Amino acid sequence: MNVFKLCLAFFISIVMSYESFGSDLNSIILAKGPLQVEMTHSMQWLEADHTSLSLAQLLLKQDSLFKTLTDEAVIEAHKTYWLRFKIINPIDENLPLALRLSSSSINIDGAYEFKNDQWQRISSVESQQQLSSNTALILNIEALSEQWLYFRVKPIQTSRLEPQLQDLSEYAKGFTVLQQLLGAMVSLMVFISFLHIVAIRFHNHIRHYLTIYVAFISFCFGLSHTQLYDWPQWFFDFVKLSPWLMACGLYLSSFTTQQYRELLKSNRSAFTLLILLLTTLIISNLPYLIILVLAVIPCILVAIKVKQISINLSIANTVLGVSILWQCTYILIPNMVFAPEGIWHVYGLASCVLFTSLSMITPYFQRQIKRSQAKQAGIPLQFLDNISHELRTPMNGVLGMSELLNETPLSTNQRDYVDTIIFSGQDMLRMINRISDFAKIQAGRIQFEKNNISLSDLAQRCLSKFQYSANQKGVELVLNMDDDLPMQISSDEHRLESILDNLLENAVRHTEYGEIELRISVYSDNQTLLFAVRDTGSGADKNVLKQLLDGQELLSNKHATKHGFGLALCKRLVELLGGNMFIESRTDKGSTFSFTMPYEALSTPAPSKKDTSHVLQGLSILIVDDNSTLRKVIQRYANSWGMQSDHTYNGKEALALLRSQSNLGTPYDVILIDQDMPIMDGFQLAKRIQEDPDIHRDVIKIMLTGMSISSTQKEVLQYGIDQVITKPVSAQGLKQVLAKHVVKRQTLLQHSKN
Repeated sequence: MNVFKLCLAFFISIVMSYESFGSDLNSIILAKGPLQVEMTHSMQWLEADHTSLSLAQLLLKQDSLFKTLTDEAVIEAHKTYWLRFKIINPIDENLPLALRLSSSSINIDGAYEFKNDQWQRISSVESQQQLSSNTALILNIEALSEQWLYFRVKPIQTSRLEPQLQDLSEYAKGFTVLQQLLGAMVSLMVFISFLHIVAIRFHNHIRHYLTIYVAFISFCFGLSHTQLYDWPQWFFDFVKLSPWLMACGLYLSSFTTQQYRELLKSNRSAFTLLILLLTTLIISNLPYLIILVLAVIPCILVAIKVKQISINLSIANTVLGVSILWQCTYILIPNMVFAPEGIWHVYGLASCVLFTSLSMITPYFQRQIKRSQAKQAGIPLQFLDNISHELRTPMNGVLGMSELLNETPLSTNQRDYVDTIIFSGQDMLRMINRISDFAKIQAGRIQFEKNNISLSDLAQRCLSKFQYSANQKGVELVLNMDDDLPMQISSDEHRLESILDNLLENAVRHTEYGEIELRISVYSDNQTLLFAVRDTGSGADKNVLKQLLDGQELLSNKHATKHGFGLALCKRLVELLGGNMFIESRTDKGSTFSFTMPYEALSTPAPSKKDTSHVLQGLSILIVDDNSTLRKVIQRYANSWGMQSDHTYNGKEALALLRSQSNLGTPYDVILIDQDMPIMDGFQLAKRIQEDPDIHRDVIKIMLTGMSISSTQKEVLQYGIDQVITKPVSAQGLKQVLAKHVVKRQTLLQHSKN
């Protein structure tokens, strides 16, 4: 019996191998065991609608109408075709088989068998059944039968006919693996959606919603390829739009956070979404090829922004673009392109969603890590910030008393001693400022303000600080400014002055003879200023300087401390201001430290800082500070300007003095408030002054602080504080600030009277 089966199987294989040369050209003879038949040359096909060709006519005209299927047979989208083949089952039991037709989706409008001169519908094939690329028709071939099988099909998209007949057990193995993979893909989409739903609670960004949207599209596309449920036709119509919907999601994800903020505050966002929605509705009934072509447009728009988006989003866009172009090419020239199985589209969309999710999740976790690191470093950074604040108050006393002492009759030696104290104090103050700036940069709390700056005044002021040190060494300070420089610019005066101070201090420290030149010029693009400090000092090794410029953290950079902590800090400040820093140095030949800085030229000159101290004479000032030395220094400043001054150490007593003077009809003109005081801090005092009806409303409120507070900060504006001054404050600086606000108040009073 076994010998008989082997002979029969050998005979069948010979018949199937040479069937095209046999008498029965189209017959397929079955046998038990594994079976996989490529049905090229074993199937016939015919383009014809059932309304123009009945089943009876198929039998009458079959020889003249049907053509034998070849490797290059292409069925076009939305056309109707008849497919047929003859199958013989010589075995005495029914044989279940799986028939796959194409790598693309196909609708089966009808399935019939012709046996014993009779037509009948194949009951195992449902009417209007859709086959995806990984699904097959299940046929049960009766025992000892010889029959023709006819199928009326309508392809969803143009593709090659690649029919394959397979044993059901072998097909079931492959189909089970595919379904498991599809299930894994669907589960991955659910997981990604859940991940971003959770992330929204902590980071409510629109791109999280877009990631959930693209995951939903991929989820539906994966479900359409599973056979767990008989999906309705509208679901397949929706899935057909997946490439377009996915491309739109990636396009919207490519916008920056700033663009989202601008769009969401305007009607353009609604207009954009409306256009995409209308386009989707219009193309929903168009051929699949047009949908693919339109989906390429958003992919191109995203590719144009490749330098502005993350690498993960670029990869997602590339994968989607390749998948779409592959499908388009296959539809246009199916004979020349490898058939894209539907499962590959599922993999492609899943990959897009995965990389889109990474483009949002990766920066989120990076921010969380940075916040965690900043939190861990928060104690030393806060300590540095507090130390710099605490040092400013005694330094104010040292410098203030030195200035007052310098105005008294002194001998030559005594004046030299006082000058040394002043310049040493200024050196100490610059170091305090560096520590404060470093702490703010590391904590991400540094703030910048725009001021009207006179470049000539700024340069001369910076050079004058180091004139004493340069004279001690016999080094000449030179100022070189181009003629075409703008008279006034708008930038952060404090930070720019700090950078120049640090560069000049570094030059003075390393120069024993010769000269130090400060040059300011307009860069070649006419939109940037170039500042350069050149010295004839000892220079430095290029590798050391390169490590300094390329160094990572200031504290971990050993060269930053050895060759000047301020120099390393300058580089950070220059970059934060939007410029770049350059160093040219030759050992024993000197160095040139230069940096660029974008600027905004002012069309009208800023108000000149002329001496208006006479407006302060006869005015009254209340000094509120818990440091007795600082109160004494500022009180002597005020008395020297002809002002009447009172002082107190806390906010409660200040409120009592303000009410008392207002009730007597001699309210204070100015109140100087320390920001950090016990019991009631400066902001609380300013708020109580603003809310108290018994206190004169026109009092000028000036706040002294050693912390990182800006004059544009919310509390400053809310509580009516006219200006914030950072400690320590010089006599000249405080006098100019007070005079400016007094003149401003007098001008407003004149306008109100007129």
